[in-house]
Amino acid sequence: MNKEYKDMLSELHFSEEQKENMVDRLMRAQLEPVQPKKRRRPIGRTVAAIAAVAAVMSMGAGAVYSGLASDAFSAIFGTEQTEIIDKIGKPLGVSDTDAGITVTADAILGDEHNLNVVFTLTRDDGSSWDVTDAKTLSFGEATVSLNHLGGSHGGAWFVDEDPDDNQIQYVEQITVDDGSIPMGSAKASMSDLTVYDSQTGDVQQVIEGSWNLRFDVQYEDSSVELLADPVQVVTDAGTATVTEVRLSPVGFRVSGYYEAFNAETQQMADNYEATSGREPDDSPFRRMRDVPVVMTLKSGETVDLGTYAGGSANMSDRSFTLSGCYESAIYNLDDVQSITVGEVTLPVTAQ
Repeated sequence: MNKEYKDMLSELHFSEEQKENMVDRLMRAQLEPVQPKKRRRPIGRTVAAIAAVAAVMSMGAGAVYSGLASDAFSAIFGTEQTEIIDKIGKPLGVSDTDAGITVTADAILGDEHNLNVVFTLTRDDGSSWDVTDAKTLSFGEATVSLNHLGGSHGGAWFVDEDPDDNQIQYVEQITVDDGSIPMGSAKASMSDLTVYDSQTGDVQQVIEGSWNLRFDVQYEDSSVELLADPVQVVTDAGTATVTEVRLSPVGFRVSGYYEAFNAETQQMADNYEATSGREPDDSPFRRMRDVPVVMTLKSGETVDLGTYAGGSANMSDRSFTLSGCYESAIYNLDDVQSITVGEVTLPVTAQ
């Protein structure tokens, strides 16, 4: 965008409706055609921000959430780590309304590679949600688009903190497999609410609607690197050289590479044929990522971080990444004794 165009923009004045329409047209024209469709547990690619969209968005400020990030995340993570959440998280307070439901992005919390966003869905008529199990709820489509080019994985679920009120909470967790989560603008798009019947296996649409929100990705990265030098770990795929072990109150990341696979894994790799759908349980990619990672707390409790892990594996250079958010907890690094990767134990010292 050149200086002349910037000067023109500074002289223009738009109503809030005009600004919103301009942004929507630009987003539809530039962003949405290249966005992949994602469902309840999104895995996908994101696109670079468009300068014109950023310029229009900067003309109008959204609502400011008056609470603390810890208030917003209490339904997800409880109230034990409020000080940490308020230190590294940020309140948002951006809303959109359709079909009698207001969706509000309340707060954001993350590190260099992992991200949590919590939303509140409010019934505008004041009635309760009347659901037996909030985790049976889902959006028909749900996407949080970041200014990031690369692979990602994550999860999402609903929580009904107070069944008697007219609000219900929804959390999106995203982990990027390569690169870092960029600070900047993001867009959340959701449509239709459905409920899953565990007895019949049917999914029924209960509310038809569409909600689109734009918010800033800004928070403090408090992750620490635990490796001073690479270490070697034996896995089912061979001997891995681990070059990165990062830990934060929000999640973790382990990455490395293989100089060579063992004979069985190499044969699997030579014969492997990519197919659509779910990755087989015993594929060479899974073997590459199958690195045991256990967190030990000073209390003596152990946490198997593989429970929360996804990641990526590249057959051409035999590199891998194992990472993820903790599903329903925030950990104070002062309470963590060590991380064990394979047979290698690394002490944790919070910075």
